[in-house]
Amino acid sequence: MTGRSVTHRRKTTCAGQAVPVILLWLFGAAALARQPAAAPDGGPPAAEPKSSAASSAESKKLREDAVLRGTDRLSQDASLIEVIREYTVLARENPTDPEIVFTLALAYHSKGDSKKAAELYQKTIQLSPEDADARLNLGALLQKEGRFDEAIQRYKEVITAHRDMVEAYFNLGVIYTRMGKLGLAIAAYKNATEISPKFALAHFQLAELYRKDLDFTRAEETYLRAISAEPKFADALNNLGNLYYDQGRLDKAVERYRQAIGINPHDAELRYNLGLAHYRAGQLDEAVTAYRQAIELDAGYAEAYNNLGVVLNQLGKQEEMIQAYEKACQLDPRYVEARFNLGLAYLNNRRYDEAIRVLNEILLVDKDFADAYAYIGEAWYRKGNVVQAARNLKRAVQLKPGKAEFQAKMGVVFIDEGDLEAAEKSLKQSLAVAPEDPVARLHLARTYQKSGKLDAAIGELREAVRLDPKMFEAHALLAQLSREKGDFETAVNHVKVMRELEPQKPELRLLLGDLYRERGLLDLAGAEYEEALKMDDKSAAAVLRLGQLADARSNLDEAVRRYQRALELDAKLVEARIELGVALFNRRDEDKAQTELARAARERPKEVKPHFYLGRIYYAKAAKNTAKKAQLLKQAAGEFEETVKIKPDFAPAHHALGKVYEQLGQADKARQAYLKAKELAPDLAGVQEDLDRLPKAP
Repeated sequence: MTGRSVTHRRKTTCAGQAVPVILLWLFGAAALARQPAAAPDGGPPAAEPKSSAASSAESKKLREDAVLRGTDRLSQDASLIEVIREYTVLARENPTDPEIVFTLALAYHSKGDSKKAAELYQKTIQLSPEDADARLNLGALLQKEGRFDEAIQRYKEVITAHRDMVEAYFNLGVIYTRMGKLGLAIAAYKNATEISPKFALAHFQLAELYRKDLDFTRAEETYLRAISAEPKFADALNNLGNLYYDQGRLDKAVERYRQAIGINPHDAELRYNLGLAHYRAGQLDEAVTAYRQAIELDAGYAEAYNNLGVVLNQLGKQEEMIQAYEKACQLDPRYVEARFNLGLAYLNNRRYDEAIRVLNEILLVDKDFADAYAYIGEAWYRKGNVVQAARNLKRAVQLKPGKAEFQAKMGVVFIDEGDLEAAEKSLKQSLAVAPEDPVARLHLARTYQKSGKLDAAIGELREAVRLDPKMFEAHALLAQLSREKGDFETAVNHVKVMRELEPQKPELRLLLGDLYRERGLLDLAGAEYEEALKMDDKSAAAVLRLGQLADARSNLDEAVRRYQRALELDAKLVEARIELGVALFNRRDEDKAQTELARAARERPKEVKPHFYLGRIYYAKAAKNTAKKAQLLKQAAGEFEETVKIKPDFAPAHHALGKVYEQLGQADKARQAYLKAKELAPDLAGVQEDLDRLPKAP
């Protein structure tokens, strides 16, 4: 059993909150259409390697703290302790000087002593009621403590007195954003930017709100204003890149990410975002480079390892992919997406026990993670434990009854259990949710096939290849069913499509040749067999078929040579040994034929042909060897009896057995054998004559 694509943890400065991890699931119904439909044994759809989840993108955060006024009054050379000591002395000497009191308040504020700073700001306001800076900074303290209404009141007081104090508008924007009042926040930031067009941070905050409000045109314009005001504003460049990424403008996204990296070359998250854009653009090698650079800058970057694993998977580097996922899980044991990806990686690399272990570990963190149950079920299925597969898939269906993929997988398990009615019901439920899922239609066709509903099966398969013209398995089953129904032309057409899809498979040349041979088109069949042999000069199957063609043309010497060559290539190819024995018999090399057919009968005792032709050999030898005639006839009888035991409806064997019984003087047995042959094949040559020759039954 395939399903996630890359999402990345792009850094977006999003109203003061980190962007949550986003999952893009690829193993749902739509993804199934792109996965291999089923294992050769008819098992559930394989989990596609790209059905993995990467972390979402990173955005640079909005500023959540207030802007202060007057910080330029603090000496850059002195420590805060020195400033506090000096201005405490000055305040004692000049207790009514608002400038000294304000500077001391600012020092305590910067030191983090909010209580003392608030007292001193209040005193400053008492000494100088028109001091807007003190009111603004007092509002900032209240804002930090979460006393938003009081802070808003202070800022409004400042604006009433000083309508051009840009910091007050900015701080109002921050508070309103925190409170979820985006309209008021936008208005506040717009006021700030109108008063101060070069206030880059206000433009940045405003752009983020436009983006959050899905007003992408204004968001882009406002990011560009922020960058124009401050060309080295890396956060704005990054988040503008994210906007372009979301719009699918990947070249522009890459350009902005690279500009941001040029300003902050040691920022791992910028490299990470660059990796995202390259991945989405299909530039996989560049994505790998970007993620590795992010990891070099931040060795503990679990999300970068996870996303690196996703890209390595696309490049087919399975071992490196697994190592990346394992590292992500090691760095963050509760990182569900990375653990899920690791479980899928183990599953797709046939490390089923490890897949089961890792996916079960997810359930310790999230006991209702339906997809973990689904793929645990798949792993058990691949291990051959249908009971455990069904138990876990049923739980997945319980948790997400509307998920088409789970119903489809459950249907496949029902097929394997032989419960065709339940399989049909489950697959139909899946298709009711996802009617465009060609894989579910393939499995419904398999269900119909096993139920004997061949026309319904063909209908589903035709719909499957309409939805996915490159679905190899659907074409294969259509070719098989068309062949069974005698629709030679349709069978050939589907095999030709299969050959176009996988031109390097000599088996498809052999299959097409077999179809031609069945219709008597021996030259076309021979051309396909020769082509298969060119593709694989060690193909015993191709040589065997060329021998069968020579046989059909009565060229026994060439047929024998071909069969012997096939056995040189594959001594265990029993079909070649049987055909060799028959060809030798027809060439009257009875002893050699007997040797080959006796060995074939030992190697495959339930095969009809060796026993039948051994019987004919013993019967022919009995006619030439009077001394051993009775013994040879008994041996012939034994082989023919074994033949009809294996295949009771094989009329020629009953006829031949009748002849042997007649030679042995067992007229009643001979009559019964002849009558059975006539019953099975009324027009079989010689049967009636042999019956008439027997003495009448008493």
